[in-house]
Amino acid sequence: MRSTGVIASVAVVASVAVFALLNSSSFPQGTNFLSKNMGPIEQEFVKYLAHHQKNYATKEEYAQRLATFTKKFIYIMKHNNSNGKKFEVGLNHMSDWTEEEFQGMLGYRAGDYEADNTIDFSSVTASEPVDWRDWNAVGPVKDQG
Repeated sequence: MRSTGVIASVAVVASVAVFALLNSSSFPQGTNFLSKNMGPIEQEFVKYLAHHQKNYATKEEYAQRLATFTKKFIYIMKHNNSNGKKFEVGLNHMSDWTEEEFQGMLGYRAGDYEADNTIDFSSVTASEPVDWRDWNAVGPVKDQG
């Protein structure tokens, strides 16, 4: 199964690269972002773009996303090739996101909040445990990154 996925990935990258090179004159000015001599990381980036169906509006955004992807890709390779690792990391749909974009997705915003009124619950005893699933108070698991 794994070799089929690799072959499909290679086919997608080859198709994208051939299309871009053969039709580069038909693109509107400034939209052909692929380097003519792609290095191995940019080749992985093109596979990533095809897999996640991503595209960018400008050459500058392509370059910035490639730079972000490159940093994360190098981190992943170093981590996964290190001795004594306890887990593996990999690429996902956020591998071209900046730290600010990732932080913007998170819901909690820590701040210096001071409570106006506090209640001491140390003398309160708990009733029987409640399984909130029985009350439909728990939603499905959401994408947390």
